[in-house]
Amino acid sequence: MDLVDWTQVRGDRAARLLGILGFDPLELALKLHSRGEATSETPIREQLAKLVGLLGATDPSAYATLVGNVERDRDMRARVVRNRTLGLRIQQCVERAFDQAGFHVHVRDHGYDFEAYERGDADLDGDLIRLEVEAYLVEVKATRTTEAKMTPTQARYATQNPDRYILCVVNLGSIDPSRDLETLTDAEVEGLLKLVPTIGRLVAPVYQSVASAPTADVTSSTRTRSDTASASGHGRTALG
Repeated sequence: MDLVDWTQVRGDRAARLLGILGFDPLELALKLHSRGEATSETPIREQLAKLVGLLGATDPSAYATLVGNVERDRDMRARVVRNRTLGLRIQQCVERAFDQAGFHVHVRDHGYDFEAYERGDADLDGDLIRLEVEAYLVEVKATRTTEAKMTPTQARYATQNPDRYILCVVNLGSIDPSRDLETLTDAEVEGLLKLVPTIGRLVAPVYQSVASAPTADVTSSTRTRSDTASASGHGRTALG
C-alpha cells in the first residue's frame, strides 16, 4: 500500500481501478479518506475493532443494517438542512409580503430541527419552517402536488387555534425536480406561495372524528377537499 501516493489518488475511477488490482476494500477506503495519514487512520481502526467485537464476524447482514441506518441518518440530516435553507427564503418573502401590505411586523423563526422530524412532529418531505407573525402562526410546507400533508400534531394545533393558524404552501409542481431549490429567485418563490388562513376550520371535522374514535391511531391523518373530508394516512388539504 505504501507504493501508492494516496495524496494524489482522486475520484471514483481511481478507487475502482485500485480495487480491480486487488487492494482490500477496507484498507482502500481508509487510505483514500485519510490520504495515507496513519494518525488519521488509527482512531478509526480502533472504533472498527470495537464494532467487530460487538457485532461479531458471522453475520454480515448486521453490518449492512448498520450501514443502511447511517446512510438514512445522513440523508435525513441533509434534507433537514435543505428544508431549513428554503424555509429561510420563505421567511424573507413572508416579511416582504407583510411589509408591502402595510404591516411592518417582526417574523420570528420557529424552525424544525432533526429531532422534530425524527419524532414525527414534522414531515421531512414537506415541512420547511414555522413562523410566528405577531398573533399568527404560519406553517410553511412544500409540495409537488395539489395537496399539502399535515402531521397529527399540526392538525391538532390548527384545530385548537383556527383564528391564528395559517398554512403557507410552496407548490413546487412546476419546478424541475432536478433543479437545486437554492437557485430559485425571490420572484419565483413568491409566485409559488399560497396562503390557506382557514386551514384550522377545514381540517377540524376530520381531525376531531379521528381523535374521538375509541380505537383511532393518533398517527392517522386526514384528507380534506373543500367542505368534505375522509380519513386516510397523513392529513392533507387540497390547494385547488
